[in-house]
Amino acid sequence: MSAISSLSNQKIWSLLHGENEFSLLSSPHKVLKIYSDKILNLLTNIETSDDGLSYLENYLAKKKCDSFGDNLWVVHTFYELGYAWNKLKNPYPDQPIAIILEFDKKESINPQDLHSSAFTIDWSLPEREEYFKAFSIGLDHLKRGDCYQYNLTFPFFGKMKNASAINLISSLWSLPERCGEFASFSLIEDDFYFSNSPECLFEWDSSGTLESRPIKGTIYSKEGDDELAWDLLRNCKKNESELFMITDLLRNDMNRIDKALVEVVEKKAPLKVPGLIHSYSHLRVNLSHEISLLDIMKSLFPGGSITGAPKIRVMEIIHDLEKSPRGFYCGSTLSRKGDKIVGSINIRSGVGNISEGQITYQAGGGITFESEVDAEYQEMLDKFSSVSNLLTSNKKLTYQ
Repeated sequence: MSAISSLSNQKIWSLLHGENEFSLLSSPHKVLKIYSDKILNLLTNIETSDDGLSYLENYLAKKKCDSFGDNLWVVHTFYELGYAWNKLKNPYPDQPIAIILEFDKKESINPQDLHSSAFTIDWSLPEREEYFKAFSIGLDHLKRGDCYQYNLTFPFFGKMKNASAINLISSLWSLPERCGEFASFSLIEDDFYFSNSPECLFEWDSSGTLESRPIKGTIYSKEGDDELAWDLLRNCKKNESELFMITDLLRNDMNRIDKALVEVVEKKAPLKVPGLIHSYSHLRVNLSHEISLLDIMKSLFPGGSITGAPKIRVMEIIHDLEKSPRGFYCGSTLSRKGDKIVGSINIRSGVGNISEGQITYQAGGGITFESEVDAEYQEMLDKFSSVSNLLTSNKKLTYQ
């Protein structure tokens, strides 16, 4: 059976973007949806009242730089897992904290070879008034000194018509330049989880070297205007302060793993993604071989670029400002690629259900004292457009 046939004929699979191709993982032998206090086996539909958090932690603790295991596994950690690891009360205890998938088969696949049929998505955008209200409350926290930066996000709800997993994949990644470095797509029966993320929470190689590349700062860029856009972005003090705050937070988080000195490889550099230019920094540290994937995740997760600073206080503030769980969005997708374990930050990401025709996408950005509400609302629309345009060829959305 070809890789393309596997996409059509199997109900559970994961697609991961690698160096120059996508890998299709199929023929699952373990698919577990993990909750804090239970585990649902999605292959047998049997639920057990086990300690899901302990199971997940034991699973991650077994992976060390000299024992990564094979490359046929994917772990999607959800944002709400961060409440447990940062010793906060989880406001959404009924939500999953992770999905573990293990497979028996791996094949290379090129989304350009897929043939998709026409489909549509009717999107519902966040209300401007709701965004402005949340922005204002968050700004009061900044003025009181409760935080230095907070990340405000809102969901975009879509109704799909004639969509399928193959249609979605083909639309997202029909051209190589559309693929985020950490692009992924998992289908579990009719439920799907997709990410076109360009952001690296970490890369950890078999020598023990850990790297992180947090993104902060965004500007819309039309085709051919990349140099001008980057010149504007790198000279923007507001975006620079966003980046430097989160870089310092990540440096501190990485130092906590093994008390080793973190090197700042790049303080500010450009990253081009469809329709946008980001600024990012590059951090590196060498860890001892006793360190496990659990140690890394407990120190870094959730990524500081999608929370703010200081992380724990901002997570409490975010819960008050955002009225629904983030779930897969702003979580991390973990997998093995070559001699590395990589962890993304699930931005440019969404979830949905094929048979119900539902899709939910989420976007947002970091807010500091220098932020202007109109510009931040527009940045959120630009980040939404960065992916929605790939799916349905919409025009740039502009706040009036």
